[in-house]
Amino acid sequence: MKTRRDGLTAVVLNNEIYAIGGNDDSKYLSSVEKYNLETKTWIDVLSMNEKRYGGSACVVDGLIWVFGGQDAKTFEFYDPATNQWQVSTNMDRERQLPCVLSI
Repeated sequence: MKTRRDGLTAVVLNNEIYAIGGNDDSKYLSSVEKYNLETKTWIDVLSMNEKRYGGSACVVDGLIWVFGGQDAKTFEFYDPATNQWQVSTNMDRERQLPCVLSI
């Protein structure tokens, strides 16, 4: 990875590993990087709308859904086809280290 990340979340989509949010030892991160398994390179992706440390993510219908984290109260999703993040909804309170599963 280009950026040191602790407390990040990660998903695999389209043969790429996305490293999402986290903490770089000085601040919470909204930045996202993806690792291409074929070219073995890291590429920056558009940052999320909210910083997330200890959030969770899953892939549903080709979209990356991210939610929760320290001081984070939103769901947002990333569409790799448009390279855009969109906030979906707010949660009533923050949820750090939530568990998520997509089948």
